[in-house]
Amino acid sequence: MRDKQRTERGRGSTAQQKADRLRVRAEKLSRQADAWVNGADREPSVGRRLNELPRDYVVLHNVLIPGTNTRSDHVVVGGGGIYVVDSKKYSGRLVYSNKMLWHGRFPIADKLERVQWEADCLADAIGRPVVAVLCYVDQVLPQPVTTLGSVIVCRLSSLMTVVRSSHMTISRADIASIVEVLTKERTDDEPASIADEGDRAPLESEPRPASTFALEPPEPSRRPPRERRPRRAWHLVKVVIACVLGLLVAAGAVFLFSTWLSNRTDKPTAASTTTTVAPSTTTKPADTTTPTTVAAPQPQFLATCPQPGQGWAMVPVWPGTFDGLAFYDYSVQSIPDGAWIRLGVLQSPDPGTLNVPAIASGDKRIVRITPALRNGTAGDPIFVVVTAPTDPC
Repeated sequence: MRDKQRTERGRGSTAQQKADRLRVRAEKLSRQADAWVNGADREPSVGRRLNELPRDYVVLHNVLIPGTNTRSDHVVVGGGGIYVVDSKKYSGRLVYSNKMLWHGRFPIADKLERVQWEADCLADAIGRPVVAVLCYVDQVLPQPVTTLGSVIVCRLSSLMTVVRSSHMTISRADIASIVEVLTKERTDDEPASIADEGDRAPLESEPRPASTFALEPPEPSRRPPRERRPRRAWHLVKVVIACVLGLLVAAGAVFLFSTWLSNRTDKPTAASTTTTVAPSTTTKPADTTTPTTVAAPQPQFLATCPQPGQGWAMVPVWPGTFDGLAFYDYSVQSIPDGAWIRLGVLQSPDPGTLNVPAIASGDKRIVRITPALRNGTAGDPIFVVVTAPTDPC
């Protein structure tokens, strides 16, 4: 009799444990279902916002990355550059700490690596730089726009301002060739601007396909006359000579412009945009910060020595705010070829999100500061000559 009672109690305990396991599993499936619903909601809202861009922009959705089986949420191609946009939707808020955004106890480093990988793959396929953008649908970010490494993280309300800021110049013919590369690996029954079937929700309105972009009709191809090999070799020599001459002319123009700005440094005019950095007098090997001196209320920089022997880091100071300002876009001019290298954006007085390169003692760099407005336009850029202290770092 006692053995029978023990057996019944054991069966009841086993049934209760199984019921508890089923409840835990049901709760987990419910959370997964909510996550899929949130994922289905985020992409149409971002796609609808991107479809509001002017007609001279090409917006592609669900883009197959050439050479892979991976698809990007959105790709924007315009005269000012190329952007790959990955949309996210979280519950709760993100916190900025130690130069990283955290969702609870977990960083979003894997999300940043994912969208940067997509941008690198697209850049290799089309031969032009692609900017990675991580867009959050809900207002979970501590600030509208920030830069983490090479990835721009923004809210949906600031997405239009980000993709309309220019980081390069692309002609209409180049836009057509880029769109052709991004869409040529698709089959005839799979348009370039529809959402995935199954794991992606379709947009309410059909996105604007690449074919609606108004381009000039290409000239009819004509077979060139057959040339002899010596003439082709001489043509190649002429092309090389022309390229070398073009580089020399560009380098001369950059040198003259730098000399002109340097000459303006010696004149104590009120409208001067030249910034002179005073050297640090401390002897400690730790980080040192020396304020700059300016002749007019212009953007300033601080000379810091992050590590002895590595050069001076010129950290920008917050230029100030005004009505309609979204953020400041910082770029520095490269010495060898005169190209502009983008340092990132400055949204607040905290310069921790900028990639500040180190320069040698006494060297000069030309910095371009472009204010971006909330209406999607950019203000007049400010050019500043930054001079590192002559003392060794």
